[in-house]
Amino acid sequence: MGKITILFLVLFGCLCLNCRTIPEPTKNEPLLKVGNFKHVPGPNPAITVPDPSSKSGDRFWDSRCIESSDAFYDNGTYYWYYHGSGSKGYQIGAATSRNALGPWEKYNKNPILKSESGTWESYYVACAFVVKQKGRYIMFYNGSKDTKKGEAVGLGIAYADHPLGPWTKSDTNPVMKYPPGKGHYLGAIMKVRDIWYMFATYFDQIVPDYGHCYLATAKSPEGPWRRRKKPVILAGNEGEWDAGGFSEFEVHYYNGTFHAFYGGTKKNEEREESIGYAWSADGVHWTKYHENPVCPIRNVDNAFSFAEVHSIIEYPRIYLYHTLRYKSTPQGYNEEWFPWIEDLGIQIIEIDDGNEMKERAK
Repeated sequence: MGKITILFLVLFGCLCLNCRTIPEPTKNEPLLKVGNFKHVPGPNPAITVPDPSSKSGDRFWDSRCIESSDAFYDNGTYYWYYHGSGSKGYQIGAATSRNALGPWEKYNKNPILKSESGTWESYYVACAFVVKQKGRYIMFYNGSKDTKKGEAVGLGIAYADHPLGPWTKSDTNPVMKYPPGKGHYLGAIMKVRDIWYMFATYFDQIVPDYGHCYLATAKSPEGPWRRRKKPVILAGNEGEWDAGGFSEFEVHYYNGTFHAFYGGTKKNEEREESIGYAWSADGVHWTKYHENPVCPIRNVDNAFSFAEVHSIIEYPRIYLYHTLRYKSTPQGYNEEWFPWIEDLGIQIIEIDDGNEMKERAK
């Protein structure tokens, strides 16, 4: 083979490597295996709406419901971001704790991110997800101006020097526009090597509010974001526990593997939702744990849905922070709001590997 041919092949190979949007797989090792973990219910509810007995629903910015957006640990403090609704559309708030299970204190300057009239996000801001990058904090979030459908129209970015803000929105917002009829529920964004990954579900794709999980990638948080046309995690088959699709959920890149803890619903109008687990080497090809769900809804009294699941991995424990919906109206709550009473709850997965089991046996 001549020198010119070899040089061409080398240059062509380098160009192909530079064009890759998905890094090569490294590992494909699940965190959860048969017999190595158990589900332990945490505080349910862990955070509630400010006045559950209110009939007007207008006394506070988050009077009517609160829904889980993101769980984030930084410098000894746990941050739980959530979007809440009162007399206006969703806005974003935060609560903090020194312990993964609480008690949680709502930030006294909530909401930390508000909708703005006359803009692409005039109706609501929601689905916050926070990333720490080079000493500053980036909040990704959904925005909407559609008061009728409530459909998210795009992805926004805000920046801060502290997890609680103050947050400054980017002048280039929205950094990604969602196709009509394919609004996203943002679940997670992360950087793996040189690529940014975004995992989101399309709502109303199967049953109201639920759909398959999709992936978009970019070389910077501001984009441009390239959306894969086909979903990377499919809802279950007809009759399975997650046949109705997923609410938003977080994905982690941990120990060389992508890990997803997701809320999946049955294909029914009631949207009974438990938590499942899946893993992937590349973020595109996923394997669902074959004995899902790993956190069945039946394990918590009066719970009907673990939705919008976000997580913090502190091996051997995994903390799952989610929206909590109920089978029946909890005591002290205004019955007029049932069944759409929503608080925040926590589930725990405890992994028990061989070494721990030996230690406990002593």
